[in-house]
Amino acid sequence: GGLRNVFANEDNSLPLGSILDVEGLIDAVQKWGADACLVPRERVMMAEEPRECSWLRALAEGSDEIEMSVLDAMTPSRSLSAVVDSTFAALKNALKRSNLDLSGGTCLHHRNGP
Repeated sequence: GGLRNVFANEDNSLPLGSILDVEGLIDAVQKWGADACLVPRERVMMAEEPRECSWLRALAEGSDEIEMSVLDAMTPSRSLSAVVDSTFAALKNALKRSNLDLSGGTCLHHRNGP
């Protein structure tokens, strides 16, 4: 698939720091010699035209090694990690109380496949 310009609005976005470890992500970008900062969501949503993604072309033409390094640095924030941990703990407890095993689960990412 191709890369698309999709811009943040109230319906399609959350503050990045609520789901990702922003400091770790910025550190990973800076390790490659680039300047990096977080632009607040509210400021992004108020941006005037042009609303063209300034780094979409660079991403498409960029080094796979750098892109993978940045993607690897996208780790869950503490608050999201707590939600994921408590959800998995509840699922594991429910599984222990049932007659099911992990082979009877549903992949939440690929609901119709392995």
